[in-house]
Amino acid sequence: MTCAAIDRHNPSARQALADCCDMHKNIMRLYSPSENSVARYTEKILYRIVEQQNEIMLYLTSSRLPDMRQTAWINSHTVRQCDLQPLVNRFAPGQTFSFDLLTHPSKKVIRTGANSRRVFLRTAQERADWLRHQGEKGGFRVVSLQEDTPFDLHGKRSTGNICLRAVRMMGRLEITDTVRFADAYQSGIGPEKAYGMGMLLLGG
Repeated sequence: MTCAAIDRHNPSARQALADCCDMHKNIMRLYSPSENSVARYTEKILYRIVEQQNEIMLYLTSSRLPDMRQTAWINSHTVRQCDLQPLVNRFAPGQTFSFDLLTHPSKKVIRTGANSRRVFLRTAQERADWLRHQGEKGGFRVVSLQEDTPFDLHGKRSTGNICLRAVRMMGRLEITDTVRFADAYQSGIGPEKAYGMGMLLLGG
């Protein structure tokens, strides 16, 4: 995992924080000067932006370390990197962790004569059921759960503007299947991972 503070005074940082598509491009450039030459899925790239106290922190995981040396929008003296594999190797059924997840709980809606689209789940109960289903697939059981108020992420693509509904879900989970949980932890939970969602932050 890589952890670093974003320099909120840098113009590139301010633009990326206001535009989730631009943030995605900046993240991908940490792996290659041309973001199109790296596949987020194959590299298992996940990231999360977290505001804490007076800092905006970037958490980043992937199959290989990003190159943070030439990144003007990161405070270079704050960069910390560690290997998560020892943690993954210790996963065991029955083990419990607190968790913090930014995600896009949604369902696909089929439209006549058009591509299907994802629709954000309206109620807290629907979203809780969605996470429990993700847990069944991902080798964990949700022991306790609470969520913050959903909010919107905005971005600009070449095809037009996008708006994604996101929600922060927190609580405690129990591992039920070590292999499936390790994969979920490293690959992320739910859709829209390119825009800073899906990273499962674990605590004691």
